[in-house]
Amino acid sequence: MALMQTRLLRVPPLLFDGLLALALLAVGLISLAEVGTGPSEDFARDPDGWNVLLVILMTAPVVLRRRFPTAVLSVVSMAWVIERFVGYPVTMGMWSIPLALHAVGSELPADRSARVAIASISGLVSFTVLGAITDDTVTWSTVIVMGAFTVI
Repeated sequence: MALMQTRLLRVPPLLFDGLLALALLAVGLISLAEVGTGPSEDFARDPDGWNVLLVILMTAPVVLRRRFPTAVLSVVSMAWVIERFVGYPVTMGMWSIPLALHAVGSELPADRSARVAIASISGLVSFTVLGAITDDTVTWSTVIVMGAFTVI
């Protein structure tokens, strides 16, 4: 176990974050490709090129999360909000949000990270709750996930 931890510590952070972003992108695109278009699906709009662009915008900025944590959180969060607002299917690219939040908490001074995290989480949870109340494209399971982000 100690040997594995030592090897992980030797990986340059930018390379690690690049591999992480690549893995998130792959999982996001695979989850998008697996979406069916039948009546049982819970989304308002079929996946298209714009949806792929949003998945890329949700995952690619993770490469720079340690250098520009606030900007990465903003881009990733806005891509997710647009994806949900337009009614695209939920993809695994949304898991970039907790990584961006982690970077905000670990890379910024405590007072600034608290302000940024509280503001972004409040906005995301408010958007999610409002969407769940007013529209069928945002499900209550998404509200629960966003609530879990708040607790974490």
